[in-house]
Amino acid sequence: MKKLLIFTLVALFAISCKGQEKDYKTFYDNGQVEKEGKLDENGNSVGEWKYYHNNGQLQLIGSFENKRRKGEWKSYYENGQLESIGNLIDGKMEGEWKTYYENGKQHSIGNYSQTMEVGDWKYFHRNGKLRETGKYADGEEIGEWKEFYDNEQLEKIGYYENGEKVGEWKEFYDNGQLSAIGKFENGENIGEWKEYYKNGKLKEIQIWKNKEPKGEWKYYDEQGNLIKTENY
Repeated sequence: MKKLLIFTLVALFAISCKGQEKDYKTFYDNGQVEKEGKLDENGNSVGEWKYYHNNGQLQLIGSFENKRRKGEWKSYYENGQLESIGNLIDGKMEGEWKTYYENGKQHSIGNYSQTMEVGDWKYFHRNGKLRETGKYADGEEIGEWKEFYDNEQLEKIGYYENGEKVGEWKEFYDNGQLSAIGKFENGENIGEWKEYYKNGKLKEIQIWKNKEPKGEWKYYDEQGNLIKTENY
């Protein structure tokens, strides 16, 4: 009997609390719904909420629990196309998230841990071709990263440490020809850098130190002839 009484009281309390929730809705000046959902007795958002563009299209949908966003959230463009989808825990991005362009092609895919990028990430061009790929640790780029043209040719390749470019980096033209090669230290050009024309001929030789040009710089024409030198 005592257990039954406790159960009844708990049930009545739950119903009472639920009854204290109220619908909430705001509108744009044009009369379209701006957002709608439920508020608890303290005025905090609870349960599923929907947000809209001023043209009436759904903009954002997801749920609140204990004053924070939780579970799957989706955002949309004004044309109704999905913009992003992923999960939140205590209001922070967690796990896999995907983003999209307005044309429906994927923009990015990767994982979050407490709203910081982690692990492998991929970014794409508007035509769906791979644009960039690499790894994150605690929201900063690490290891090898590659960038690509929208024709799938490699554009850049190099390494990061703690979000800064380090070591040798190479850049290429969209025909695959090397356009530049040199080294970075703490995200800054260091030592000798070489740039090339699209025909493969040497274009410039540069020297960098402490973020500034140093020594003799050499410039060449498209036939490979030295045409100018400058000293720093």
